[in-house]
Amino acid sequence: MCEYSLIGYMCGRKKEHKKTGYCIFHCDKEEFEPDEIEELKNRFWEEFEEQENNKEDKFDFIGFKFPDKISFKKIEFKKPVYFRGATFSGDTSFDSATFTKEAYFSGATFSNEAYFGGATFTKEAYFKRATFSNEAIFVDATFSGDTSFVDATFTKEADFRNVTFTKEAYFKRATFSNEAYFGGATFLNSVKFIGDENKHLSNLEMDYNKHLKKESVSNELKKIFDEKGFHLSDNVVSGNYFTPQNFTPWN
Repeated sequence: MCEYSLIGYMCGRKKEHKKTGYCIFHCDKEEFEPDEIEELKNRFWEEFEEQENNKEDKFDFIGFKFPDKISFKKIEFKKPVYFRGATFSGDTSFDSATFTKEAYFSGATFSNEAYFGGATFTKEAYFKRATFSNEAIFVDATFSGDTSFVDATFTKEADFRNVTFTKEAYFKRATFSNEAYFGGATFLNSVKFIGDENKHLSNLEMDYNKHLKKESVSNELKKIFDEKGFHLSDNVVSGNYFTPQNFTPWN
């Protein structure tokens, strides 16, 4: 059996790499031949179809290795999907994908571009400790459940323009090493950016004030974000008003 394990998880699939003791999806080879990549892709989609049609209550792709580009564009995930600890080495697209149940990307690594443009997250979405080493594009995505980017790392541009967050959005201790775009984003509940380790945002919390109904973000907050590379348009907040609390200047 495959010896891959993660906290609280054991793979249990057929061991196919005697040297490492892993199955084909957890193989830790650094270099793959073109025919190996093709085989892995074919095997993955067979696995996907099997999981889609079986009686299990989730998609289990925990710790999977994707050594080349892969696209889930417009795919509908009808079960909770677990990409926890997965490694995406090539360009990865979830453009216009629909997650009808919970989506778990905690600890996932995206080495190249990650596209979630127009994706719909109906339930909770977890990107805790996810690493985006290249551009992370979430333009026009919709998050209808609680959303967590706690401890996430964005090395290059992070684009959240026109994204809608219906419930709480957590970016606590998230690290943005480059530009981050939130222009036209809509927060219908609360959004929190807190953490001393954050290069751009330190000890900043924006909370939904239920007693104030204003169409635009405060000038003070907009100025703070603009100075630190977080580009907000005047209509970044639709219907709700956010104010910085316990804010201390960046070093």
